[in-house]
Amino acid sequence: MKRWNDPDVLNSKKNLVNLCLLMLIADIFLLFMGRYDIKYIVSAVIATPAVFIWTVYSYFHEKKDDKNAVDKSTEILNDSYFRNSQWHEQYITYRMEHPFEKPKGKSMKSDLYAKYRNKNALILIILFFLFVILMTVMMFIKFEWWYPIGIVLFLYLGLSFLNDYTGKTVRKFLKRDIDYPALERSYLKGKMLTYKNSGIILGTTHIHIFTADNIYAIDYRIADDITRKVVRVKEFDDSMYTGNRYDHYAVVNARIPKSGSTAKVEVELNEYQVQMIIDEFHRIKYPNEINKKNDYEERSVNHIST
Repeated sequence: MKRWNDPDVLNSKKNLVNLCLLMLIADIFLLFMGRYDIKYIVSAVIATPAVFIWTVYSYFHEKKDDKNAVDKSTEILNDSYFRNSQWHEQYITYRMEHPFEKPKGKSMKSDLYAKYRNKNALILIILFFLFVILMTVMMFIKFEWWYPIGIVLFLYLGLSFLNDYTGKTVRKFLKRDIDYPALERSYLKGKMLTYKNSGIILGTTHIHIFTADNIYAIDYRIADDITRKVVRVKEFDDSMYTGNRYDHYAVVNARIPKSGSTAKVEVELNEYQVQMIIDEFHRIKYPNEINKKNDYEERSVNHIST
């Protein structure tokens, strides 16, 4: 069975052909049913052509964006996109208006815990536990078979969100075999950038990265380079193309001492923040070199209506 994000499923040309055949069958059926009710004739004359027009628009919209993406990917890979004078001016302006920050916590531990506390998650936690209390009270007033199931479900969801809110990711990181005092000194004196739920800190001895799922501390001695990765994300609604966006990542290329292989740690930032991190890293470790290593990738995301 093909997945919804398979390339041959998320294909507007294939969708266009399939929809034409489907609409032909639907029109024949609706016109046949129209002998008994005028609304079927209205659907055949108005609704199906409207769907067809939207599908045709989606197809040509995707083809236009694909063509533009080919040109843009070439410029990204040869670095001309980021060496463009207009982009460089925008980058300088952004850097002046959004300089590096400093961690706000009194300790690395408190600062990391603060970063993983989400106000929206706290609201959900409160709502889940209120539902548990309400359903427990209702169960004692009048028992229904589905009350215990609802209580267990909402209790599980509430505890899961509570676990995340109280810093599950941070606790997992602190349990590792780390030199906490050394990492904390590096962390608190570092230069930080944050974006969405992620961030990176160029510390004094380590590169500190936090994402939604993990926390990393990479020693400068094994960090060979920081490069850029650009991902074009094609978005679909029920397999119909709706547009695309470009996500930007700073990629820390770290050499694993025991094996000698290279591990890549990605952190999502905006395109100007990625350049800020690359420039600052090279100023620290490779002051006489210019980085021109970029990577490009394409992905598809299909939003299915329920």
